[in-house]
Amino acid sequence: RGSLAQPQGSHPRHGAPGDVEPMAAAAESMTAVPESPPRRYRRACDDLAALPLSAAAVSVYSPGVDRGMSAASTPSWEENASNCSICGARLGKRHLTPRHHCRLCGRCVCSGCSPSSVHLSGQHGPRRACTECVTDIQKTAEMKGRIGTLANRLRVLAGASSCVDLSFEESVIFCENALEPVEQEKEKFKLSRSRLEDLERQLADARAACIRLCQRIYASRRSSPPAGLQTASLDEALRLCEEALGSPEVPRRSLVVSSLWSIDTGAAREARQSIAEPLHGRESENCAATGSATTGSESAGAGWCCFRSQGSSRWPWRRCASLMVCFVITVAAAVASTLVVLHFCSRSMGISQHMLDSAPLSFGDGLTMSEPTATGLRLQTELVLPISAPVSARMPAFRASLRSAHAGAGGPLFGWLTVPETRIEADVMSKIVLDTYLHITDAGAFAKSFARILQGESEEWEITGTLLVYSMGQYMSLSLCKNLSVPAVFLDSLRADGVDFAHGKESELATRLDLSFFSLSVLKLGDLGPLTFEVRLGDRPLEQAGATPRIGRLTVPSFAVALGVNSLRNASFVLEKDSASEALVSAFLGRWLSGQDQQLLVSGPVGSTIPFLERALQGQPMLVAGLSNGLVKSVEMNGFHTFLGHDRQGNPCNHLVGSHCLQGPIVTFQNKLHHVMTLRDVSLDVDLMEELAYDVTLRSLRLLRRTSSCNRGRSLMRLRSLPGMWAQVNASRALDESVLVPAVQMGSERRETVLTAAFLAKEAPPEFLTGESSCFGDPRGDCCFASAVSAAACLALSRDHLIARSTLKGNLTLEVGTFNTTISVEQQGVPIGFTDDVRRLRVGAATASCRDFVFAISG
Repeated sequence: RGSLAQPQGSHPRHGAPGDVEPMAAAAESMTAVPESPPRRYRRACDDLAALPLSAAAVSVYSPGVDRGMSAASTPSWEENASNCSICGARLGKRHLTPRHHCRLCGRCVCSGCSPSSVHLSGQHGPRRACTECVTDIQKTAEMKGRIGTLANRLRVLAGASSCVDLSFEESVIFCENALEPVEQEKEKFKLSRSRLEDLERQLADARAACIRLCQRIYASRRSSPPAGLQTASLDEALRLCEEALGSPEVPRRSLVVSSLWSIDTGAAREARQSIAEPLHGRESENCAATGSATTGSESAGAGWCCFRSQGSSRWPWRRCASLMVCFVITVAAAVASTLVVLHFCSRSMGISQHMLDSAPLSFGDGLTMSEPTATGLRLQTELVLPISAPVSARMPAFRASLRSAHAGAGGPLFGWLTVPETRIEADVMSKIVLDTYLHITDAGAFAKSFARILQGESEEWEITGTLLVYSMGQYMSLSLCKNLSVPAVFLDSLRADGVDFAHGKESELATRLDLSFFSLSVLKLGDLGPLTFEVRLGDRPLEQAGATPRIGRLTVPSFAVALGVNSLRNASFVLEKDSASEALVSAFLGRWLSGQDQQLLVSGPVGSTIPFLERALQGQPMLVAGLSNGLVKSVEMNGFHTFLGHDRQGNPCNHLVGSHCLQGPIVTFQNKLHHVMTLRDVSLDVDLMEELAYDVTLRSLRLLRRTSSCNRGRSLMRLRSLPGMWAQVNASRALDESVLVPAVQMGSERRETVLTAAFLAKEAPPEFLTGESSCFGDPRGDCCFASAVSAAACLALSRDHLIARSTLKGNLTLEVGTFNTTISVEQQGVPIGFTDDVRRLRVGAATASCRDFVFAISG
């Protein structure tokens, strides 16, 4: 065991899993192993220092610097196993083989497989270790040296100048950190190899093209290509092409002579003489063979060489004829070349026109219209033409005209725009970036087209013009006539929220609200400025909405539309009251104060300074959210106000004297607006949400008893505002019959005003009464009328509720500033609260409680 082994008896039999430490910690506590690498590895370091590896490939590790690597994690603690993990022996007390856990690997082992103990850093005393782990620990010293040598070799590869002594942990950390840059270099190598393969393929294609070109050159000269052309390299093929392109000297001189023959100047004669001299020399040799002599001066004076034979001279007609033939051939070749070029240009123009006509033209990612004026607007988009040109070209700026496709081919043009200069790249889809100004020449035609766009209908614009395309040194004139599909705009889910009173005049009530809507169109309308729209009630069909009087005007300070959810804040909605619209305005305010959502129809803009925007939107539905929770907050029934009451001076009623009593519930009105509201002539009917049918038994002096059968339906009471209803609260308002609801202050949510008395009507009881003149002498009428409130309270209690839901409907006069109108309200779900004394009914000398009420079960 050496320094590792410890007596078996000194090792504890069991221990916690938290006491287990990694194997590296055990290795550090062993006998010290020299940290420096062997000499042979130092010599290897010196040899590896010259390797051409970039220092950026592997970061050089410095001793003592933490690279963020932690020690090995604690091994998992194996559950109690029935067999030894090494030898497979049965474990357990019944087999007389104690079960142990190795503190290094956490496995279950027997005593024979774990005879050794090790000291772990941070632990007191020796800890049990299995034979396999101890064997691995004994190899740690050798592994430390090898890992240190490996780390130094990596440092040298990274560009380090010398080797250093690294600890075991530093060496492992450096080796781990070196993996990432090596992997990055591997990816770079893959990319470089792929690029190299592409270059090799391109080189092979270029060699094949050069060989084909050389073959065509030799074929045009009617000569056979040299041997070995097919196996020639790229350099050899290029050299053969250059040799094939070279031409003989005589044909070039013949062309020069033919061009100089028709020029009769001194310089031309000298040139002809210089060219004719070598030819004259050759003709002289021929003459000598036939016995003729040639005089060079006479040939030069005649313009060409002449032959003299026995004192006579003549012109060389055959040679002159040859030169004339060469001249004619040259001119014919030039004419043919010109015709070929013209034919090629015409064919290219025809092909380009066909490609332009067959490809559809469309807008790219989106279309933006903004900055409108009386004469046009700004247009920003990207025109996409799905064709790929075989060669690069340049398209100068040109002017294009626009008309609506609904108007037909002969329809009026509504405007024009300038398409900027565009560069068309080869083998790339053509795109024209457009940021220009659309000049409107026919506001009426464009207004119809723009109206279809705003109303969500499909619209197409026909764009026409003549464009020039410069390609391969030539200009081509092409005709453009394409249809562009313009994306429609539909203001989906247009909604008005947060309606708030601003001020009121004689015939106008100004409100503020926030608009929101959703757009699925890629067409974006920039800031179109302040726009005003007409507003009508939307309870009629769309075709009849135009005949309905408008109830007001809606002004949007900055109208804009974008893809997605749009919000237009601080819009102004002014209600206009006149003889034709007063009833409609009253109906709108009544439903809105009752918390009901309503649909309005928006049309416009009207009175705009931009002519093509006038009435572009017709009958756009707009949902107006009702006042949150309505105007009435709650109704409270209590014994004093509802049963006893007070007179108009605020004194409690005395029924024996027969004073005029004001009896009723406490009604709470709420105001969530930032303007004061005044309510007058309040007359409201309170109806329950369910039928009220019951039998009640009244007892008087424990001797007299009367049972009444009542069926009130859903009607509970009628409330009115009367003079004296404020007398008990404020004596100065004894004769006031109006309700003042204060405005919400900035920063607060709402203010409430309590209407302390909105009383039961004094008229004769309606048809649901039994016809009795009184109930035990109660002045309110018969027993059903007197017990209705208590019956409703007991019915709610039988449902395990302290409140009952009701519907309040009736009329009242609304005043905001100097604006006033009579409205009808119908608010559902108003809670009615009952105090305990309401459930104890007292009618004259008779009394009843909730157990004296028997309710009919509604089907």
